[in-house]
Amino acid sequence: MSELNNKVVPIFKGYHQFTRYDSRKFHGITIIVKNDLKGNVMRVPNEGELELVHIIIKNTTPALHVLGVYLDVEARINNEKIESIWAQLTTLTENIISKGEAAVVIGDFNRPETPHPTLGKRLLNEWLEGPDSQIVLINDPKEPTRIDPHSKKGSLLDLCLLSKNIIKCKRDFIVDKHKKMTPFSMIKQNGN
Repeated sequence: MSELNNKVVPIFKGYHQFTRYDSRKFHGITIIVKNDLKGNVMRVPNEGELELVHIIIKNTTPALHVLGVYLDVEARINNEKIESIWAQLTTLTENIISKGEAAVVIGDFNRPETPHPTLGKRLLNEWLEGPDSQIVLINDPKEPTRIDPHSKKGSLLDLCLLSKNIIKCKRDFIVDKHKKMTPFSMIKQNGN
């Protein structure tokens, strides 16, 4: 899953891309899937206001839904919009899990570290810590996913959430603090 910063996604030989374009700068998402898996992957259309790419990997038990998301910086939108977006994301994810299927929600949640918790951070914590929560954060919350180039302070902007029904399947989750794992380098590393 990668956030886009251009209007044209580079083509990676041996891979298929599921992309949601957006005309705004630093918006848009793509999920890159190896062609070997392509026949078992299906894109789910999304009509809501979520900036999202939703795919299902069908040859897993349970079926695995991957939701690649980009949430706007909260300072740029009002609280009503923030609550609406979070309601859509949590409802979509909970509906998947309620059918006995699995979910991975991964992407840029734009949660800057601030002295006072933002509304989005509060809503995320309520989702994770609720009595009926079926989702867990697999990032280490103490490990920043972005270092601000000016202040040199770290923030946890990129998150990976996993449904509890597949938590035993989780392997290492690596945060690329040094920007070594770009789509280009990862594909090159795999020999393609």
